[in-house]
Amino acid sequence: MEGAIPQVASQYQLIGKQRAHWVLLSRRLLLIALVLVFMVAPRAQDQAGGDVQRIFYFHVSSAWNGFGAWLVTAVTGALYLKRET
Repeated sequence: MEGAIPQVASQYQLIGKQRAHWVLLSRRLLLIALVLVFMVAPRAQDQAGGDVQRIFYFHVSSAWNGFGAWLVTAVTGALYLKRET
């Protein structure tokens, strides 16, 4: 049993390194999305909302990601609760 403790510690170190990479990747992708929304996306006419309309390009995709994350969490949580061990 004593040999298991260093193995678990090394697994947590690996997870920490992977998490740092995912955090860095997500920050870069968020920055790219914001640049695309506010600098590249065409501006609508003032009657359609102008720059305010561009915000929806970002918010709708964020909402879909949030719903997807909730669905994955709900399914995996239900599977965890269903297992017998």
